[in-house]
Amino acid sequence: MSDCKDLKDLFRKVSKMAMDISGNIHFFFHYVFHDSRHWQNLLNYLESVRNYINLSYAELWILRIAIQLHDIGLFLSPRSWNEFQISKEDLVQPNNNLLTELKRTLMVRALLDNLKQSFEEAFFDENNYLRLPSPLARKPWDEFNLIEKTAIRHIMRKLHAIIGSRAVVKKFVGTSTQECRKVSEIVGTMVRLHEGKYKEEVKNLGLWDISDSPIDLKKVTALLIMLDAIDCAGVSRASPRTLDEIIDEIRLLEERIIEIERKYDRERAVKNPPEYIAHWIFKRYIKRVDIEPGKVIILTETTEPAYMAGIIFFEIANNVWPKFHLAQEILQEYGFHFDLVVKTPSSELSISNIADKITKLSNIFHEAIVNENGISQLSKGESNIVYGLTLPRTLALLLSHGYVSIANQILCETLHISDADNWFKELLSAIDE
Repeated sequence: MSDCKDLKDLFRKVSKMAMDISGNIHFFFHYVFHDSRHWQNLLNYLESVRNYINLSYAELWILRIAIQLHDIGLFLSPRSWNEFQISKEDLVQPNNNLLTELKRTLMVRALLDNLKQSFEEAFFDENNYLRLPSPLARKPWDEFNLIEKTAIRHIMRKLHAIIGSRAVVKKFVGTSTQECRKVSEIVGTMVRLHEGKYKEEVKNLGLWDISDSPIDLKKVTALLIMLDAIDCAGVSRASPRTLDEIIDEIRLLEERIIEIERKYDRERAVKNPPEYIAHWIFKRYIKRVDIEPGKVIILTETTEPAYMAGIIFFEIANNVWPKFHLAQEILQEYGFHFDLVVKTPSSELSISNIADKITKLSNIFHEAIVNENGISQLSKGESNIVYGLTLPRTLALLLSHGYVSIANQILCETLHISDADNWFKELLSAIDE
């Protein structure tokens, strides 16, 4: 392994190691791919951003290394979790108790019931370190049932930042020299914080140096958070044909998961859905992301209300804007300001100017439950699947079947929209009243 003094050389070595394990994507199939396609998108965005903000030599290469490793926790086999020595205490952070959150997740609870163990008994070894439950560790992945796969994928998703940060130290960079120890701490911190959940910790990060080149850890972490947030174009992750094939597969999985959820705990299934299909379907018509002076532009290829509602209220309001806004606040300290803009074939919307309204509408969108209205056009089997689900989950399932007009109708009837052609303006006006 490198002595970490030459960050460019370390980047090459880390990149090769990351590529070698990126084939483990099957562990994380429910969500949009976070493999080399995602990393390359972020590296490309970084090249655009460099036109507007000063980066030292060390900051540039540290960012490139962190980009390669920020989602590595999604690709490391769960069988290796115990190697990273993640304790229960690591999962209990101020204002974000991951342990409690995982225990409340329906599919995790279903797995624990099948194992007849508590979360602590199943997922921590005798040394109090995170592990794959012993009964699962003895089975090949192909023999995991749907509950087991879904629960493990969910845990990987929730813990990937912590797992990845430990892997930086234990596997990818190491601690063999003083410089490596510094790089491990810097990159490990960036990986752990890249989801933007710990705002105050990010804002209080300090200054470092590697081989006499300065690193402002707050600045580079904010940049990583922003670059990760804006990579939401579905077509950048796979070809249109591949996306369609993946969506078909995910829809079948989602429908089977819904059946399991309803048998296990119908009320909880409605209140806390995983919405796997939504993570794919609402990115489907985001064409690309452009970085221009003063703004980041998310370009869409559709004006259909159901798709656009999902793009704005699910994808952008949930996954893009919170992280983007945190980074935006921090980077303004360095004279770097970008607005977030959504551009459709017929209009342009500044998210930055109406963020509070978007957030309120997103909450309404996610809490809305679909009832009999609008589903009479579906077959009995299809209506049984979507009845009683949250609005985003229903729209995603219908759109995955190609039922665009029905999805538009359900959106309007569920949110009491009278004019489908002006659905967004109508919702904004309703918020103002």
